[in-house]
Amino acid sequence: PSVAGLLTGNFPQNIDEWSIPDHLETIAEVLSGLGWQTIAAVDNANLSKSSGYAQGFDVYRETWTESDQEIERTHLITQTAVDHLTTFAKTREPFFMWLHYVNPHLPYTPPPGFDETYMEDDHFDGDIRLPNTSGYVGGIRPDVYLEGEHRLAYYVAQYDGEVLFADEEIGKVLELIKSDPALSDTRIILTADHGEGLGEQNVYFEHGPYVLDSHVRVPLIVHFPEEASNPKEITHPVSTIDIAPTIYAWVGVELPNFSGNRATFPLSGESLVPTEDEQLANHRQNVFFASLDFWGVRSQDWKMILKTRDNTQLGQSHQLFNLVSDKEESTNLYDDESTQAAQLLRRLEARKQI
Repeated sequence: PSVAGLLTGNFPQNIDEWSIPDHLETIAEVLSGLGWQTIAAVDNANLSKSSGYAQGFDVYRETWTESDQEIERTHLITQTAVDHLTTFAKTREPFFMWLHYVNPHLPYTPPPGFDETYMEDDHFDGDIRLPNTSGYVGGIRPDVYLEGEHRLAYYVAQYDGEVLFADEEIGKVLELIKSDPALSDTRIILTADHGEGLGEQNVYFEHGPYVLDSHVRVPLIVHFPEEASNPKEITHPVSTIDIAPTIYAWVGVELPNFSGNRATFPLSGESLVPTEDEQLANHRQNVFFASLDFWGVRSQDWKMILKTRDNTQLGQSHQLFNLVSDKEESTNLYDDESTQAAQLLRRLEARKQI
Protein backbone atom coordinates (compact mmCIF):
# COMPACT_ATOMS: atom_id res chain seq x y z
CA PRO A 1 0.00 0.00 0.00
CA SER A 2 2.76 2.49 0.76
CA VAL A 3 4.26 1.90 -2.68
CA ALA A 4 0.90 2.73 -4.27
CA GLY A 5 0.97 5.97 -2.31
CA LEU A 6 4.54 6.71 -3.31
CA LEU A 7 3.87 6.23 -7.04
CA THR A 8 0.66 8.29 -7.08
CA GLY A 9 1.20 10.91 -4.37
CA ASN A 10 -1.99 9.76 -2.67
CA PHE A 11 -2.90 8.29 0.70
CA PRO A 12 -3.11 4.51 0.21
CA GLN A 13 -6.40 4.43 2.11
CA ASN A 14 -8.00 6.50 -0.63
CA ILE A 15 -7.08 4.11 -3.42
CA ASP A 16 -7.34 0.32 -3.49
CA GLU A 17 -4.47 -0.18 -1.02
CA TRP A 18 -3.05 -3.29 -2.71
CA SER A 19 -3.46 -2.08 -6.28
CA ILE A 20 -3.43 1.11 -8.33
CA PRO A 21 -6.70 1.70 -10.21
CA ASP A 22 -6.66 2.91 -13.79
CA HIS A 23 -8.12 6.33 -13.01
CA LEU A 24 -5.08 7.33 -10.93
CA GLU A 25 -1.96 8.59 -12.68
CA THR A 26 1.43 7.30 -11.60
CA ILE A 27 4.67 9.25 -11.82
CA ALA A 28 5.59 7.07 -14.80
CA GLU A 29 2.37 7.93 -16.64
CA VAL A 30 2.85 11.66 -16.13
CA LEU A 31 6.48 11.61 -17.30
CA SER A 32 5.79 9.20 -20.16
CA GLY A 33 3.21 11.67 -21.38
CA LEU A 34 5.99 14.26 -21.55
CA GLY A 35 8.13 11.99 -23.72
CA TRP A 36 10.35 10.52 -21.01
CA GLN A 37 11.57 6.92 -21.16
CA THR A 38 10.27 4.99 -18.14
CA ILE A 39 11.97 1.90 -16.72
CA ALA A 40 11.24 -0.21 -13.65
CA ALA A 41 12.81 -3.32 -12.13
CA VAL A 42 11.10 -4.62 -9.00
CA ASP A 43 11.37 -7.58 -6.65
CA ASN A 44 8.05 -7.96 -4.87
CA ALA A 45 5.20 -9.97 -6.34
CA ASN A 46 2.71 -7.64 -4.64
CA LEU A 47 3.85 -4.98 -7.12
CA SER A 48 2.72 -6.86 -10.19
CA LYS A 49 1.59 -5.55 -13.54
CA SER A 50 -1.82 -7.12 -12.91
CA SER A 51 -2.22 -4.91 -9.82
CA GLY A 52 -1.59 -1.71 -11.77
CA TYR A 53 1.93 -0.88 -10.62
CA ALA A 54 3.30 -0.99 -14.17
CA GLN A 55 1.08 1.86 -15.38
CA GLY A 56 3.13 4.21 -17.54
CA PHE A 57 6.32 2.15 -17.68
CA ASP A 58 7.85 1.28 -21.06
CA VAL A 59 9.82 -1.51 -19.38
CA TYR A 60 8.56 -3.23 -16.22
CA ARG A 61 10.78 -6.11 -15.11
CA GLU A 62 9.17 -8.49 -12.60
CA THR A 63 12.28 -10.25 -11.38
CA TRP A 64 10.39 -12.90 -9.40
CA THR A 65 9.26 -14.39 -12.72
CA GLU A 66 12.91 -14.98 -13.65
CA SER A 67 14.39 -16.45 -10.48
CA ASP A 68 13.30 -17.93 -7.16
CA GLN A 69 16.56 -16.76 -5.56
CA GLU A 70 16.38 -13.40 -3.82
CA ILE A 71 20.10 -12.70 -4.26
CA GLU A 72 19.89 -13.36 -7.98
CA ARG A 73 16.86 -11.09 -8.30
CA THR A 74 18.79 -8.30 -6.58
CA HIS A 75 21.55 -8.65 -9.17
CA LEU A 76 18.94 -8.56 -11.97
CA ILE A 77 17.66 -5.19 -10.71
CA THR A 78 21.16 -3.74 -10.64
CA GLN A 79 21.90 -5.08 -14.12
CA THR A 80 18.69 -3.58 -15.46
CA ALA A 81 19.78 -0.19 -14.16
CA VAL A 82 23.30 -0.47 -15.55
CA ASP A 83 22.10 -1.57 -19.01
CA HIS A 84 19.55 1.23 -19.39
CA LEU A 85 21.75 3.93 -17.87
CA THR A 86 24.48 3.02 -20.34
CA THR A 87 21.96 3.46 -23.16
CA PHE A 88 20.62 6.75 -21.83
CA ALA A 89 24.14 8.09 -21.47
CA LYS A 90 24.49 7.66 -25.25
CA THR A 91 21.02 8.80 -26.35
CA ARG A 92 20.68 11.63 -23.78
CA GLU A 93 16.94 10.92 -23.58
CA PRO A 94 15.15 12.06 -20.43
CA PHE A 95 14.34 9.03 -18.30
CA PHE A 96 12.59 7.98 -15.11
CA MET A 97 13.84 4.78 -13.50
CA TRP A 98 12.38 3.00 -10.47
CA LEU A 99 14.47 0.29 -8.79
CA HIS A 100 12.69 -1.59 -6.02
CA TYR A 101 15.12 -3.82 -4.13
CA VAL A 102 13.41 -6.15 -1.66
CA ASN A 103 16.52 -6.37 0.55
CA PRO A 104 16.59 -5.97 3.49
CA HIS A 105 13.57 -8.18 4.08
CA LEU A 106 12.59 -11.49 5.56
CA PRO A 107 13.97 -14.06 5.30
CA TYR A 108 17.21 -12.53 6.58
CA THR A 109 19.59 -14.47 4.33
CA PRO A 110 22.44 -12.25 3.10
CA PRO A 111 24.85 -13.84 0.62
CA PRO A 112 28.19 -15.31 1.68
CA GLY A 113 30.60 -12.55 2.61
CA PHE A 114 27.80 -10.50 4.16
CA ASP A 115 26.35 -13.01 6.63
CA GLU A 116 29.36 -12.87 8.98
CA THR A 117 30.12 -9.13 8.82
CA TYR A 118 28.21 -8.15 11.96
CA MET A 119 28.48 -11.39 13.91
CA GLU A 120 30.32 -10.84 17.20
CA ASP A 121 31.04 -7.18 16.47
CA ASP A 122 31.03 -4.50 19.20
CA HIS A 123 27.23 -4.27 19.12
CA PHE A 124 26.58 -8.01 19.24
CA ASP A 125 24.92 -8.95 22.54
CA GLY A 126 24.48 -12.69 22.63
CA ASP A 127 22.89 -12.66 26.09
CA ILE A 128 19.48 -11.50 24.85
CA ARG A 129 17.55 -14.62 23.89
CA LEU A 130 14.03 -14.89 22.54
CA PRO A 131 11.45 -17.65 23.00
CA ASN A 132 9.58 -19.30 20.19
CA THR A 133 6.16 -17.73 19.65
CA SER A 134 3.22 -18.22 17.32
CA GLY A 135 3.22 -14.55 16.26
CA TYR A 136 5.54 -11.57 16.06
CA VAL A 137 5.02 -10.20 19.58
CA GLY A 138 7.41 -11.44 22.25
CA GLY A 139 9.65 -13.76 20.29
CA ILE A 140 10.51 -15.68 17.14
CA ARG A 141 7.66 -16.98 15.00
CA PRO A 142 8.06 -20.27 13.07
CA ASP A 143 8.78 -18.82 9.61
CA VAL A 144 11.71 -16.81 11.02
CA TYR A 145 13.15 -19.28 13.51
CA LEU A 146 16.45 -20.97 12.65
CA GLU A 147 16.73 -24.27 14.51
CA GLY A 148 18.59 -23.78 17.81
CA GLU A 149 19.15 -20.03 17.32
CA HIS A 150 17.48 -17.87 19.98
CA ARG A 151 19.90 -14.94 20.08
CA LEU A 152 18.28 -11.67 19.06
CA ALA A 153 21.68 -10.36 17.97
CA TYR A 154 22.06 -13.15 15.42
CA TYR A 155 18.90 -12.17 13.57
CA VAL A 156 19.79 -8.46 13.73
CA ALA A 157 23.26 -9.22 12.36
CA GLN A 158 21.72 -11.06 9.40
CA TYR A 159 19.33 -8.16 8.79
CA ASP A 160 22.29 -5.76 8.85
CA GLY A 161 24.10 -8.04 6.42
CA GLU A 162 21.21 -7.64 4.00
CA VAL A 163 21.39 -3.86 4.44
CA LEU A 164 25.09 -3.99 3.53
CA PHE A 165 24.40 -6.19 0.49
CA ALA A 166 21.70 -3.83 -0.77
CA ASP A 167 24.03 -0.90 -0.15
CA GLU A 168 26.70 -2.49 -2.34
CA GLU A 169 24.25 -3.15 -5.16
CA ILE A 170 22.86 0.40 -5.08
CA GLY A 171 26.44 1.62 -4.95
CA LYS A 172 27.12 0.03 -8.34
CA VAL A 173 24.32 2.08 -9.87
CA LEU A 174 25.45 5.29 -8.18
CA GLU A 175 29.06 4.74 -9.23
CA LEU A 176 28.04 4.45 -12.88
CA ILE A 177 26.08 7.70 -12.65
CA LYS A 178 29.01 9.39 -10.93
CA SER A 179 31.62 8.16 -13.41
CA ASP A 180 29.80 9.07 -16.65
CA PRO A 181 29.64 12.81 -17.45
CA ALA A 182 26.62 12.19 -19.67
CA LEU A 183 24.68 11.15 -16.55
CA SER A 184 25.92 13.95 -14.31
CA ASP A 185 22.56 15.73 -14.23
CA THR A 186 20.69 12.66 -12.91
CA ARG A 187 18.54 13.37 -9.88
CA ILE A 188 18.25 10.58 -7.34
CA ILE A 189 15.76 9.78 -4.60
CA LEU A 190 16.42 7.00 -2.10
CA THR A 191 13.62 5.91 0.21
CA ALA A 192 11.78 2.83 1.50
CA ASP A 193 8.22 1.61 1.74
CA HIS A 194 8.52 0.48 5.37
CA GLY A 195 10.90 -0.21 8.23
CA GLU A 196 11.26 -3.31 10.38
CA GLY A 197 10.49 -4.20 13.99
CA LEU A 198 13.61 -5.56 15.67
CA GLY A 199 12.32 -5.56 19.25
CA GLU A 200 10.72 -2.15 19.74
CA GLN A 201 7.66 -2.57 21.98
CA ASN A 202 8.39 -6.29 21.96
CA VAL A 203 7.65 -6.64 18.21
CA TYR A 204 10.14 -8.81 16.34
CA PHE A 205 10.94 -9.25 12.66
CA GLU A 206 7.78 -7.72 11.23
CA HIS A 207 6.37 -4.67 9.46
CA GLY A 208 2.91 -3.65 8.35
CA PRO A 209 0.57 -4.30 11.28
CA TYR A 210 1.89 -1.47 13.44
CA VAL A 211 2.68 2.20 13.02
CA LEU A 212 5.59 2.51 15.42
CA ASP A 213 8.47 4.65 14.15
CA SER A 214 10.52 1.50 13.62
CA HIS A 215 7.91 0.51 11.03
CA VAL A 216 6.93 3.81 9.40
CA ARG A 217 9.88 6.19 9.71
CA VAL A 218 12.01 5.56 6.63
CA PRO A 219 15.00 7.20 4.94
CA LEU A 220 14.37 9.95 2.40
CA ILE A 221 17.52 11.16 0.69
CA VAL A 222 17.26 13.44 -2.34
CA HIS A 223 20.26 14.26 -4.53
CA PHE A 224 20.26 16.82 -7.29
CA PRO A 225 23.67 17.79 -8.67
CA GLU A 226 23.24 21.55 -8.72
CA GLU A 227 22.82 21.55 -4.92
CA ALA A 228 25.24 18.76 -4.06
CA SER A 229 27.82 21.14 -2.59
CA ASN A 230 25.21 22.75 -0.33
CA PRO A 231 23.37 19.89 1.42
CA LYS A 232 20.30 20.65 3.51
CA GLU A 233 18.25 18.76 6.06
CA ILE A 234 14.51 19.24 6.28
CA THR A 235 13.42 18.56 9.85
CA HIS A 236 9.75 19.31 9.17
CA PRO A 237 7.60 16.14 9.06
CA VAL A 238 7.23 14.92 5.48
CA SER A 239 5.84 11.82 3.80
CA THR A 240 6.63 9.51 0.91
CA ILE A 241 3.41 10.75 -0.76
CA ASP A 242 5.33 14.02 -1.21
CA ILE A 243 7.76 12.39 -3.66
CA ALA A 244 5.44 12.45 -6.69
CA PRO A 245 4.59 16.17 -6.42
CA THR A 246 8.28 16.92 -5.78
CA ILE A 247 9.19 15.25 -9.06
CA TYR A 248 6.39 17.10 -10.83
CA ALA A 249 7.72 20.40 -9.48
CA TRP A 250 11.20 19.52 -10.77
CA VAL A 251 10.00 18.92 -14.32
CA GLY A 252 7.54 21.82 -14.43
CA VAL A 253 4.29 19.85 -14.28
CA GLU A 254 1.57 21.89 -12.59
CA LEU A 255 -1.22 19.98 -10.92
CA PRO A 256 -4.08 21.54 -8.96
CA ASN A 257 -3.98 21.40 -5.19
CA PHE A 258 -6.16 18.84 -3.48
CA SER A 259 -9.66 20.30 -3.22
CA GLY A 260 -11.21 17.75 -0.88
CA ASN A 261 -12.80 15.70 -3.66
CA ARG A 262 -10.67 12.63 -4.20
CA ALA A 263 -12.97 11.33 -6.92
CA THR A 264 -11.98 14.20 -9.21
CA PHE A 265 -8.43 14.81 -8.03
CA PRO A 266 -6.84 12.53 -5.45
CA LEU A 267 -3.27 13.88 -5.24
CA SER A 268 -2.56 14.37 -1.55
CA GLY A 269 1.20 14.92 -1.36
CA GLU A 270 2.94 18.26 -1.43
CA SER A 271 6.18 19.31 -3.13
CA LEU A 272 9.34 19.29 -1.04
CA VAL A 273 11.15 21.71 -3.36
CA PRO A 274 12.14 24.61 -1.08
CA THR A 275 11.17 28.19 -1.81
CA GLU A 276 13.84 30.86 -2.34
CA ASP A 277 14.05 31.38 1.43
CA GLU A 278 14.69 27.64 1.88
CA GLN A 279 11.28 26.93 3.39
CA LEU A 280 8.55 24.51 2.38
CA ALA A 281 5.65 26.47 0.95
CA ASN A 282 2.38 25.93 2.84
CA HIS A 283 3.38 22.43 3.85
CA ARG A 284 1.20 20.39 6.20
CA GLN A 285 1.99 20.43 9.91
CA ASN A 286 1.46 16.70 10.29
CA VAL A 287 2.05 13.40 8.56
CA PHE A 288 -0.41 10.53 8.76
CA PHE A 289 -0.02 6.78 8.56
CA ALA A 290 -2.26 3.75 8.99
CA SER A 291 -2.48 -0.02 9.00
CA LEU A 292 -5.48 -2.31 9.30
CA ASP A 293 -5.31 -2.01 13.08
CA PHE A 294 -3.94 1.48 13.77
CA TRP A 295 -4.08 5.06 12.61
CA GLY A 296 -1.39 7.55 13.54
CA VAL A 297 -0.43 11.20 13.20
CA ARG A 298 2.98 12.77 13.69
CA SER A 299 3.70 16.43 14.40
CA GLN A 300 7.18 17.87 14.88
CA ASP A 301 7.67 16.38 18.35
CA TRP A 302 4.55 14.36 19.14
CA LYS A 303 2.90 11.22 17.83
CA MET A 304 -0.62 9.92 18.39
CA ILE A 305 -1.62 6.31 17.70
CA LEU A 306 -5.27 5.25 17.69
CA LYS A 307 -6.18 1.58 17.71
CA THR A 308 -8.99 0.89 15.25
CA ARG A 309 -9.55 -2.81 15.98
CA ASP A 310 -9.39 -4.78 19.23
CA ASN A 311 -7.91 -7.94 17.77
CA THR A 312 -4.30 -6.85 18.17
CA GLN A 313 -1.98 -7.30 21.12
CA LEU A 314 0.04 -4.14 20.98
CA GLY A 315 -0.64 -1.16 23.17
CA GLN A 316 -3.63 0.70 24.53
CA SER A 317 -6.47 2.11 22.42
CA HIS A 318 -5.03 5.66 22.58
CA GLN A 319 -1.28 6.26 22.69
CA LEU A 320 0.67 9.51 22.80
CA PHE A 321 4.45 9.75 22.65
CA ASN A 322 6.93 12.60 22.89
CA LEU A 323 9.46 11.61 20.25
CA VAL A 324 12.06 14.08 21.51
CA SER A 325 12.38 12.52 24.95
CA ASP A 326 11.09 9.04 24.10
CA LYS A 327 12.40 7.87 20.76
CA GLU A 328 11.56 4.24 21.61
CA GLU A 329 7.86 5.11 22.06
CA SER A 330 7.86 3.35 25.42
CA THR A 331 5.94 5.82 27.65
CA ASN A 332 2.30 6.51 26.83
CA LEU A 333 1.50 10.12 27.81
CA TYR A 334 -2.11 10.13 26.65
CA ASP A 335 -3.53 10.64 30.14
CA ASP A 336 -0.79 13.02 31.31
CA GLU A 337 -0.75 15.35 28.29
CA SER A 338 -4.46 15.81 27.72
CA THR A 339 -4.22 19.09 25.78
CA GLN A 340 -1.65 17.74 23.32
CA ALA A 341 -3.55 14.47 23.04
CA ALA A 342 -6.84 16.23 22.27
CA GLN A 343 -5.22 18.39 19.60
CA LEU A 344 -3.66 15.47 17.73
CA LEU A 345 -6.76 13.33 18.14
CA ARG A 346 -8.86 16.05 16.47
CA ARG A 347 -6.43 16.13 13.54
CA LEU A 348 -6.48 12.37 13.26
CA GLU A 349 -10.27 12.15 13.37
CA ALA A 350 -10.51 14.92 10.74
CA ARG A 351 -8.14 13.02 8.46
CA LYS A 352 -10.21 9.85 8.81
CA GLN A 353 -13.28 11.67 7.50
CA ILE A 354 -11.61 12.65 4.21
